Amino acid sequence: MTSSSPPFHVFQAPAPPPADMPGALALFGGTFNPFHIGHLAVINALTLRPDVSGVVVIPAACSPFKTGQTFLPASLRLALTAAALMGRERVWVDPLEIQQPPPSYTLHTLRAYRQRHPQALLWWVMGSDALEGFARWKGAEEILSLAGLLIAPRLEETGPQPEPPARWGDKLPPPWNEQARFIEGRWQTEEGRVLAEPLQARPPAVSSTRLLAERRLDWVPPGAREQLARHWAESTNPVDGGGQ
Repeated sequence: MTSSSPPFHVFQAPAPPPADMPGALALFGGTFNPFHIGHLAVINALTLRPDVSGVVVIPAACSPFKTGQTFLPASLRLALTAAALMGRERVWVDPLEIQQPPPSYTLHTLRAYRQRHPQALLWWVMGSDALEGFARWKGAEEILSLAGLLIAPRLEETGPQPEPPARWGDKLPPPWNEQARFIEGRWQTEEGRVLAEPLQARPPAVSSTRLLAERRLDWVPPGAREQLARHWAESTNPVDGGGQ
């Protein structure tokens, strides 16, 4: 009788950020298909912000805007993200969205975090490409009442260049697009509440699609490479980089 190898995409959730944590929490959501060095550069930039006490990375079960795409298994994407970030201080990986039925909605996640952290300042981190369609997101108006947006530079190699922050105002949903004022490089209300602000980060131009197609393990943080390489070796699905 032979013993089977242990499952490689295993995730053990760390203790969540304490409810009374001072300062701001930056919530970084996405499919992370897979987590790569571009995502890591964004997290590095977040941890350098003096106002951010903690960063929570939240892999999605499935984005409502990417329902026609094929993804690595959710449990693998979660495990790769956790492995890539293991040992980093003030950084958590939360399986909240993967544990819920797809698709994953930012609105539901922010409601949950507002309940967990009623006094905290919340930032929702998103790429500049996602801002283009933000006004169409489920509950976009409420999202901005729950959190400000930290906009990271586009993480893909190709596509149109993002517009400068001064032109972001019309991409916000009503009534925020009418209330927003561009002051000192960020969009805020007259009362000073920040709605959208650029994140000072310089992520490398990395494409998840190309990473999978070309098996670019050098684009995967060291902690996650072994698991992804093992998946590729065992998978017969060429869509996610497996097979021949």
